[in-house]
Amino acid sequence: MEGICSRFPCMLLDAQGEENFKDLYRFTFQFGLDADEGQRSLQRDIAIALWRLVFTQDTPAILERWLDFLAENPSGIRGISRDTWNMFLNFTQAIGPDLSNYSEDEAWPSLFDTFVEWDCSFGSPFLSGGIPACNLVFLVFERALRTVMF
Repeated sequence: MEGICSRFPCMLLDAQGEENFKDLYRFTFQFGLDADEGQRSLQRDIAIALWRLVFTQDTPAILERWLDFLAENPSGIRGISRDTWNMFLNFTQAIGPDLSNYSEDEAWPSLFDTFVEWDCSFGSPFLSGGIPACNLVFLVFERALRTVMF
């Protein structure tokens, strides 16, 4: 880990531009795997450290909340799959910092659904329009439940 930490500032400079950053972001996942062990997912603590490293510049607004969620380990998160790792970058770009435009109907990994629920309970109490986030999530859940029941 020390090796990549010392080289990472130069790598970030080389990765200026969206496509180059995506390549670096994907490389970071691969770098974190233990090839000798045949790992297919990152250990949670390694993923947290790598997210902190890769987002040294242009830190997404939700990053600290995401990392707190992972660190608290509310649902027994042991590892981060490649799909979750890759989709988190898309998530930070597509979903606003208040999570108000998140929809569980979209094809996000289920861990993101759990994160949004967690954030509603412990993180962001209000959406940008002053609507309590938990109330909005409850209304969405209630509406989904009604469509299933009726």
